[in-house]
Amino acid sequence: MKNKGFTLLEVILYVAVVSIVALAVTSIASSVNSGQGRTMAESAVNSTLRFVTNRVDQDIRSASSVTTPSSAGSSSATLVLVVGTDTVTYSISNNQLVRQLNSEQQVALTGNNIKVTSINFTLNKNTNTFLSSGVSTITSVTMSVSAAYNSNSSDLQYSSTKTITEILQ
Repeated sequence: MKNKGFTLLEVILYVAVVSIVALAVTSIASSVNSGQGRTMAESAVNSTLRFVTNRVDQDIRSASSVTTPSSAGSSSATLVLVVGTDTVTYSISNNQLVRQLNSEQQVALTGNNIKVTSINFTLNKNTNTFLSSGVSTITSVTMSVSAAYNSNSSDLQYSSTKTITEILQ
């Protein structure tokens, strides 16, 4: 009589092959998932930094004067600009960059998933005496801002720094 079943050796080999294939598929899926998380964190931080620098850039270009930092070459974690008849203030509050117009409520420019780790505003004044119209002083502000993705997961750890310099009108 012929036996129509699998031998113990065949079953063990089958289980070993299936286990190796399952392990490989799980490893690949985990790698892809980790890469997607890192890409998402990078994208969130970089798009937030672009938005923040564009917003500050617009206000600097529209400003008629800077009150903080107060003197050329000085730096501050707060920027206070005079734009028309309004006072615009940028600062960090609870790891978020906030913008305040006059004495209105502060508006966060960054979301809860992004934390601003540092910010620095430097007032620059360059005087040019070689212009035919006389002495001209160009005032600009340099902003350097660092932000990180706010997560405890090691797969989502990402930070970046962006620096801009813009001339007042």
